[in-house]
Amino acid sequence: MFVTRTSEGTTRSRPMLVQELDEQGWLWFMTDRSSTTACELSRNPEAAVVFQSSHGDRYISVHGTAIVVKDDLKLKRLWNPTYRAWFPQGRRDPELVLLSVKITRVDYWLVPRSRLSRVFGAASAIVTGRRYEAGGHGTLIYA
Repeated sequence: MFVTRTSEGTTRSRPMLVQELDEQGWLWFMTDRSSTTACELSRNPEAAVVFQSSHGDRYISVHGTAIVVKDDLKLKRLWNPTYRAWFPQGRRDPELVLLSVKITRVDYWLVPRSRLSRVFGAASAIVTGRRYEAGGHGTLIYA
């Protein structure tokens, strides 16, 4: 989920497909130049991207600063013909732009995959009176 801040100060989330994570720590997406996402980022470039693994045992929240980019060479490299469903004019669509998020912080949570393990951990917490802390959590900061 790609998260932006509205002009009212609330957050708005929407599903977006990550096109690439490059070597410099940028996440790349495609959108319309006049999309709500692009408009909100023009007012406030802070963004978050949230991921969950298919098994529900890994969660990642990526935070950073986003920019709208018009880069025909990058777009050509990232383009897939199935994207015509969203951009009927193809990769030369004048409304098609890239969004790029420079990663500044990553929070992650690792949860035991086994349901039995989670139930056992919760039951142990109830018996001992201690808070149940499943798996691990960490934060990575990027300059």
